[in-house]
Amino acid sequence: MGADGPTAAHPPQADSSRPTASTHLARALSRILGTPVHEVAVSTLAGGASREILRFDARTADGTLTCVLRADHRGNEAPEANAAEAAVLAAAGHAEVPCARLIHDDTAGELIGTPALLLEHVTGEAIARRILRDERFAAARTALPDDLARAAARIHAIDPAAVARAELTRLSDPVERLAADYREIGIVRPVIEVSLRRLAETRPPAGGESLVHGDFRLGNLMVDESGLAAVLDWELAHLGDPDEDLGYLCMRAWRFGGPGEVAGLGDLDAFLDAYAEASGRRPDTAAVRWWQARATLWWAIGTLRQMQRAHEEHPNELELLAIGRRCAEQEHDLLRLLFADHLAPAPEAHPAAESIPTGSGGPAPAVTADAAHGAHAAPSGPALTADDLFSAPTADELLGALSRWLTRDVVAGDGSVTAFRGRVARNVVDLVRRQRSLEPAALAEVSAGLARLGVAGEHGLAQLIREGADPADLAALIPVLDTATRWRLRTSNPAHLQET
Repeated sequence: MGADGPTAAHPPQADSSRPTASTHLARALSRILGTPVHEVAVSTLAGGASREILRFDARTADGTLTCVLRADHRGNEAPEANAAEAAVLAAAGHAEVPCARLIHDDTAGELIGTPALLLEHVTGEAIARRILRDERFAAARTALPDDLARAAARIHAIDPAAVARAELTRLSDPVERLAADYREIGIVRPVIEVSLRRLAETRPPAGGESLVHGDFRLGNLMVDESGLAAVLDWELAHLGDPDEDLGYLCMRAWRFGGPGEVAGLGDLDAFLDAYAEASGRRPDTAAVRWWQARATLWWAIGTLRQMQRAHEEHPNELELLAIGRRCAEQEHDLLRLLFADHLAPAPEAHPAAESIPTGSGGPAPAVTADAAHGAHAAPSGPALTADDLFSAPTADELLGALSRWLTRDVVAGDGSVTAFRGRVARNVVDLVRRQRSLEPAALAEVSAGLARLGVAGEHGLAQLIREGADPADLAALIPVLDTATRWRLRTSNPAHLQET
């Protein structure tokens, strides 16, 4: 995923690891810019999770020229990906997509020794929550839905031949791609299994093939007080259905708490009307919502993949493990996007987030004789445990990572622990405390629901779905999955339920 880009609200910090005046940089920039550069001040900009982001202030005879270098981290160089992104950015700039102009493709690493892109410096804000809440962006929030529709239309109008040298991947089968990614991680989740099946059954006609940005969302957009200033982070660009970008933009995770379906800002049909005006093609609303569900499933799998990156020596071990628990948010959203007709009414909100709920909104529907496999007197498979229901990761894995973080970064650290990491640690403590409180009631309710389906655990249920068998009709299956998902959310993020 792309990282938040550099912002004017986050002033650059001096980077003591790099010279602030470099003869080498000055000479290289002189050749690239075509004008003598006398001195270069280098500073690090906020962001940079996937790339290092440096600001260059180059002093010339005509004044100071500011530009941005997005460079591969040392030890994680990807020259082919860098060259591909350069080709895409050049095509986007030619098509007048709002983006940072590509000044130089430095795949050779001439400037700092790693593949990089030298870009025009664009001022604005990329942090989504500020864009959605700060008063200074009030006018921008009104303009952004139409701005985004026009920008997406221009991206999708780029002739694939214009980016042929980038050798972009083609997303020819979006469901099979997800299924392959899911099988690769080796974790079995029944909501993911049944969602893959539903997406395959309801696949809409293709909206054509075009250049797709691949990460078109708040956080990857530079916004100023008037609206969209630039589309950032093109490293996931590929060829595919243009509706993919539109559905992705509507994914709940990218609304950052905003009320609108489009990026937390606007109405979907109005957004699609604006896209039609700019592109000449009115996407089908149902098709875009299918892509929204596909994006939600993609991120559900992504949270588990992020979790698997964690190991005891990883500096972000605790954060990566905690991301694994966010899979429940995506599963909750998937059930509402794909199986709304089979869900029981939502229960009344509990005044205290940690109060033990009584159920998922009513008695589970009876399993009829027509339901495949029926109800078994003795459910098959091992009994459900707390680790089965609430993982991954388990509470003990989270606590182990928390202990290592406290030892390394707090007890033996240099005193520079960030507030963000402190919030991650606090959230993990609260999560485990809620889980311990809720485990008895959760296990009892979910076990009873699984027993009505003839299985003892979610793993057995997932295996039945994967093998093509229907353990029960959807009217019986989906409420059981929803009950389990709600319990997971009550431990990991109760606010996600309250915002539904």
